[in-house]
Amino acid sequence: MAQHADPCIDRSAPHTRATVLLGLDLLRNTGALLRHHWLPLTLIALAAHLAQHYLMELVILIARAGAVPGLLALSLVPFMPMLAVVGMLLVLRRRSGHASPLADLMAAVAAVLVPFLVVYQSGGGLEDDMRAYVSRGFDDDMGRTEDLADLDTVSRLRWRSR
Repeated sequence: MAQHADPCIDRSAPHTRATVLLGLDLLRNTGALLRHHWLPLTLIALAAHLAQHYLMELVILIARAGAVPGLLALSLVPFMPMLAVVGMLLVLRRRSGHASPLADLMAAVAAVLVPFLVVYQSGGGLEDDMRAYVSRGFDDDMGRTEDLADLDTVSRLRWRSR
């Protein structure tokens, strides 16, 4: 079967071979890092997933007090996976002898914060968190209400002015 080559790309060009070699080096280095650090990375990912799950359960309990505390607590949910990314970066990072652990942590958080939140929001993470907040809040209200006339799920979402 004949291969159809794109006439715009010269496969014999030196920059194409260099790009392929760089890509292979990247895959080889990634494999070596994962082979060496797979256990702490897996444990960090598992801990972050569990923490995010239980934090969402805590948010539902906090939301019983009203919309403001519930939504403020909900804003902390995306930080669990972000902290996991920071922890993974710290595990994979080469250590220098003169840096303090606090400086390493601050550098990792600074490097991750804005890109993580952009990707989290654009990937639908914030929308999923809000959907889970409303759904679990409704389930919580249904489980605590004896009479459906007393059901007030909207109070979890609406600011009450006094």
